[in-house]
Amino acid sequence: MRYIEYFRIGVVHPYYEDGPVDLVLVPQKETLKRLKGQRLLLKKTKKGIKVLIPVNEEGVVIPIIAANDSFAFDVFPTADDFKEFTRHPEDERHLLFFTNEGLEEGEQALKTSEAAGGGVLNGFPAVAKVAIKAGEIDPDDAPAYQVVFEPKSAKWRYYFIANPGTDDFVIEDRNNGLSFHEVTIESTTTDRVATSLKLNYPDTRLVVFESGTSITHRIGAIKNIQLIQNGNVLIRHLPNPEVREDGIRILLIK
Repeated sequence: MRYIEYFRIGVVHPYYEDGPVDLVLVPQKETLKRLKGQRLLLKKTKKGIKVLIPVNEEGVVIPIIAANDSFAFDVFPTADDFKEFTRHPEDERHLLFFTNEGLEEGEQALKTSEAAGGGVLNGFPAVAKVAIKAGEIDPDDAPAYQVVFEPKSAKWRYYFIANPGTDDFVIEDRNNGLSFHEVTIESTTTDRVATSLKLNYPDTRLVVFESGTSITHRIGAIKNIQLIQNGNVLIRHLPNPEVREDGIRILLIK
């Protein structure tokens, strides 16, 4: 029996850049039954799944698929920090819902809304649902749909603990166009990190820099962000804040 590609679904998440994503698409019970009953094949891809449909010798699709048939999938993370770097509905009982219903011709990114929560896989609750309407699919076109997640972002703050009397620090980004400005910490500050560092390091100078804009969380490090003092490079590649640190990085440069 010969097969052609019917449609595919790929996950797009800027956090993972071009690498593999910590997400899996799992067909719901009725969809799995429909796939098996109609002899469609479900195959994994690098960033999602594809569905193959059988055709006869003339290339005509064999299964009879009604326009109101749909293929539903749950999306599960495979890492416990997924929600820390991904925007999701404010109502924790809801998750993202993606569908091809109403897409314009040539559009790949599925329409997004919200839906009630789903199941659990290997201890991880679903983060999204996907519904592909058969009536929207042209078998001769083999659409490549995209489930697009939006990463969170945060302003980065570097807290440098330095020797008393040291000054003329600047942060320069050589490659990415990011800018950082020094933040003045007043004695009455409400910055809890600064207050804690001053209490724990009373005989040092605290220097704080903040990024001019929010920086999108990503799995790969942003390199060539340099700490410079009096024209000399002290740190050539400043370590990026971890996702769990909410944009904060503390460094001792004594």
